[in-house]
Amino acid sequence: MTSATQAVVPVDDFVSDEIYPGYRPQYGTTPTFLEAIQPISKRDERHLWNLDFHFGRGIKPGSLTLIEDTYTWGTQMGAENIGLPVGRGLRARLAGTHLYMSPIATEAPWEVRLRAMRFGPFLQDFLATFEQRWAAQAAQLDAGFAHFRDLDTAALTAAELFDELRAAHEHHRRAWLVHFEFMYSLLANYLGFHELCGQLGLDPAQISRFLGGRMHKVLENDRALWQVAVRARELGVVDAIAAGDLGGVRGRVMAAPNGQAWWRELEAYLDEWGWRIDENCTLDTPPWHDDPTPALAAIRSFHGKGSDHDFDAGLRASQRARDEAIDEARAQIGKASDVAAFDATLASCQAANFSWWNDEHNHYIDKRAAVPAHRLTMELGRRLVDDGVLDAVDDVFYLLRQEIFAVLDDRAAWRDFTCHIGDRRAFHDHWRERIGDMPPVLGTVPERVGDPILIEVFGLSQQYLKTVRDGGPQAEEIRGLAASRGVVEGRARVIMAVADLHQLQPGEVLVSRGTDPDWTSAFGYATACVCDGGGSLSHAAIISREYGIPCVVGTGVATTKINTGDLVRVDGTNGIVEVQP
Repeated sequence: MTSATQAVVPVDDFVSDEIYPGYRPQYGTTPTFLEAIQPISKRDERHLWNLDFHFGRGIKPGSLTLIEDTYTWGTQMGAENIGLPVGRGLRARLAGTHLYMSPIATEAPWEVRLRAMRFGPFLQDFLATFEQRWAAQAAQLDAGFAHFRDLDTAALTAAELFDELRAAHEHHRRAWLVHFEFMYSLLANYLGFHELCGQLGLDPAQISRFLGGRMHKVLENDRALWQVAVRARELGVVDAIAAGDLGGVRGRVMAAPNGQAWWRELEAYLDEWGWRIDENCTLDTPPWHDDPTPALAAIRSFHGKGSDHDFDAGLRASQRARDEAIDEARAQIGKASDVAAFDATLASCQAANFSWWNDEHNHYIDKRAAVPAHRLTMELGRRLVDDGVLDAVDDVFYLLRQEIFAVLDDRAAWRDFTCHIGDRRAFHDHWRERIGDMPPVLGTVPERVGDPILIEVFGLSQQYLKTVRDGGPQAEEIRGLAASRGVVEGRARVIMAVADLHQLQPGEVLVSRGTDPDWTSAFGYATACVCDGGGSLSHAAIISREYGIPCVVGTGVATTKINTGDLVRVDGTNGIVEVQP
């Protein structure tokens, strides 16, 4: 304990001098602007480190190098490019194979003022041209992805494969730079609106409701997948999908009457929407297009719900809730000049809408940017197996990007790194089993944090930090952020990784550390959602509102206080979750 308001979660169990067996990060080998990913050390205990819920299985060596593009270079370069005054991006540490993040603060007042002088004009132009800027970036990301999608990887020469693999990593890195330049800018605008609403006496928890009711790519994807599920019922192949293991679905469907016709419709969906991976920045996971198991699991769960989700009705309901919330806010404000200020700032946030963009961009970046590197790395793995360098294709994912490039650049030999694969597999398997025991935060827990991403997206609110400092609630009542209105009771299903999402049964309450677009289909058959992390602009909060189910995020302790099978009452209106006796 460092003070009356600070506590320390020790890092001793996770301290190491290497990230993976045989790998210590070296200066100049990673794409880092300020600070590279490092193993956690005792001196890191001075800072607050937040567990990133995106990687429930832990991070393999190949994926680690994609995360360097994102959480170090991407956040740091993005914050620098736009001159973000309040911070300089994020730093990252690994505890075993699990990722923890901490903001890099801009502490000197003169530097904050200097960066603000640069950021102010940039933001003004950004907001005025947001739609054109995003359309241009989306078009470029589309064009870049199309190049890699259409490659015949098996026909590439060794030199061409090397060049394309390097280009695929550059594509991934650039996509994430775009991500953070847009995210920081949109968040800054949102936080200005948030501050104004606070001054006008409005409930901060309701502000994000003002920005809902707009269709985005994640919901378009879900609607298309639901239509494929509806066609399965119309063509009479539901039983073939529901019976037996998912690995045998294709054979059962193809043997059923109308099965081949339905499978062609599934393939058409995958050709358009299946270029997505589960878990961000994950090199070893195939896209749905190549392995449709996640799509088939979602379709099976849709049929278990017993009724179809009406996306148009859901959108209209979200729009009504948005308009009602805005009308209530205007009535509460009352004073005409204050209402005018509210309307003007709201219009800016609705035009450059973070709540919409946060799921729209996932189609182009989070879910798709790693696909080219995955497919080309798989081709490399197959060739290395043929050459006797590797025993199995997936061994290649236990090599880091810089190790692969060192060999391809004739600066090292494969045996310099392949000797570590067995130890790295064992290391990853050990830490994967420990995900349920990983603390939500490590280090010194302050009263508040300043980084807008950590607050509004990851949910490190003052309430969350207090819960962590106190060790969680002593009673059966868990408090968090009221993210989506409504009250329901249901049996809990605790899911720690998206790979286990198929365990969620229709009508259950989804309890997790956090969600991202890989989890979206589950909101069509879950009855409520409760998360350890997440703020008002988190994926769980936004999607719960769009699907009209109660949601409480930022609880800090839900996955440790709730067990699968518990009867829970979720009050998304007041941000309370109760475990029933």
